[in-house]
Amino acid sequence: MTGVRDSEAGLRGRGDAMRMGRSTLWMFGGALAFATASAPAMAQKDGWVSLPPVRYHVLKSAPAGAASPARKDIITVNYELKLDDGTLVESTFDKNEPASFPLNRLIGAWQAVLPLMHVGDEWEIVAPPEFAYGAKGTDGIPPGATLHFRIQLLAVAPPPAAQ
Repeated sequence: MTGVRDSEAGLRGRGDAMRMGRSTLWMFGGALAFATASAPAMAQKDGWVSLPPVRYHVLKSAPAGAASPARKDIITVNYELKLDDGTLVESTFDKNEPASFPLNRLIGAWQAVLPLMHVGDEWEIVAPPEFAYGAKGTDGIPPGATLHFRIQLLAVAPPPAAQ
């Protein structure tokens, strides 16, 4: 799976770009992920919930009481990434290879929405460029692209203890 997993040897590929998105998140107000996790949905239309500028749609709901990730937790997910035109960029569903990484190192859209999800949820997320890969884009993603993710949250684990 190209560049999505964390690596102790360094960051590379698309994973780098996902992590670079976090600086975009912090430029837009610091604790957006916390704010959206504690704020009510701004608007709902046709099953889509808007937490400007990110939108999401619940495809499958988790059982009551399922865990939600905190900002520093390690999440394990299956995900699919498509461009606005429907072009498939990457999918862990197809490979049956879930990905795990620290939530706080991902693009802004994921940091904003994942704390609202529970283990077992499957959501579709629409991420505008400023909460994705921005004006530069990355491998397989053009500059200024709005991205469509389907995310299935499989597990949440606390961050490793500092050594």
